[in-house]
Amino acid sequence: MGHCVSVSDMQNIYNVQRWNGITIYPMNSVEGATGGNFYISEMRQFIANLKDSSAEVVIIVYPTYDNVIVSNRLHEVLKKTIWYYPVDGANISASAFKELEKVSKVVPMTKDGKRELEKSGKLRNITREIYHGFDENIFYKIGNGKGDGKGDGKSGEDSDLEYHYCKWSTDKHQLTQDPKVLCKRGCFRCMGKLVGCEHFEEENITANLRGETYKGVVGNLGLLKKQFGVECVFGFTGENASDRKKIDRLLCSYGMLCKSDSRYKKETMLLMHTMPVSNSGLNLWDYIKKYDLIGANILFVYGEDELGNSWSDRALNVMYNSIDVNVSASGAEGFGLPTMESMAVGKPQIAPRFSSFIELVGNESEGEDGRGLLADIEGYEVLENGLKRALVSPKSMGRLMGEMVDGKGLVDGKGLVEEMGKNAYNWSRAYTWSNICSEFDSVIKSV
Repeated sequence: MGHCVSVSDMQNIYNVQRWNGITIYPMNSVEGATGGNFYISEMRQFIANLKDSSAEVVIIVYPTYDNVIVSNRLHEVLKKTIWYYPVDGANISASAFKELEKVSKVVPMTKDGKRELEKSGKLRNITREIYHGFDENIFYKIGNGKGDGKGDGKSGEDSDLEYHYCKWSTDKHQLTQDPKVLCKRGCFRCMGKLVGCEHFEEENITANLRGETYKGVVGNLGLLKKQFGVECVFGFTGENASDRKKIDRLLCSYGMLCKSDSRYKKETMLLMHTMPVSNSGLNLWDYIKKYDLIGANILFVYGEDELGNSWSDRALNVMYNSIDVNVSASGAEGFGLPTMESMAVGKPQIAPRFSSFIELVGNESEGEDGRGLLADIEGYEVLENGLKRALVSPKSMGRLMGEMVDGKGLVDGKGLVEEMGKNAYNWSRAYTWSNICSEFDSVIKSV
């Protein structure tokens, strides 16, 4: 099978010569990459790349934007175009529907997304929803899955070592090096556990606690509870690049939790895989001050410049295993990968009662086994294009955080975290990449 891949801003990270057997078409360098002209220039380059390739099918995986004319250009070049469409809000704009009509198939990512796409009554090319998948070899429970550094009770060994691995065993780091060198070292066959190897090197991270920056390794996240003496770690993963994630509301929610009882400020932590300050997002320090969270256990963690401040998937797995509950205050999600990935390692959720969260976390009204708790919505915001997004109630979300910590609503003698985490893990088993790819295969063959 041939692969033709177009790479944009990653061209300064990945060496084009080191992609084995995959054709790379890097985008042209464009000044002012955050402006609208960047997208137009990028699309022109993509069209040029597509004409030069031998692709039979194009799959688009992002929303429509008012400043990007995407599909009407692509379908002129290649008729077999599939749009794997993330509906990140309610009331899709008329201009978006106009774009979606031009492709062969529109594949919704969620049931909620499909309902929104069907509202127009005009689209005749919608398929059934296909969820995002996860790689069960990357996202899995470490040790006993409790993030306490203890063993599984069977081997008698402490599982701290399971949080540590060699970065040259990860795809993301391997793509930055000459494959011939890695092959000679045996890195492609190694699972990264050979601590005695002379080439063993852990994946580094940057951590920021109360404004102080530290350097360390990803594996140390497995020791958070020991180091800080906390009982419950809430985790958030998301890019601080716009206000859609509503990180300010998440901090407000955590502030309300800490204010409701002083012990929460001492016994809990908010672990945030995001940048505290972003040119295109929020200055989260301002909100930490606003919500009286100075001195609270809020730890920001992110990668190093080598990978553009991002992590490998394996590092994400370590983080998910290091938390007790995954939280999000997002206004809407096209799907919600952190939700699925954290459930794959057995973590319960707290999220707004809106968008894809309802079906991923579990709709109690439909008798589903709860995989988390859904917070109330106190209002909505409407974007210029008419898209509606939710404003979660910080009071409601803060209260649900407290319920998770205290284990209210005991089920068969088990606390909410344990019971809902088990439900989340079991539910996620149906959405491994092997299952998802077989569904996509049938769609591709139908165009």
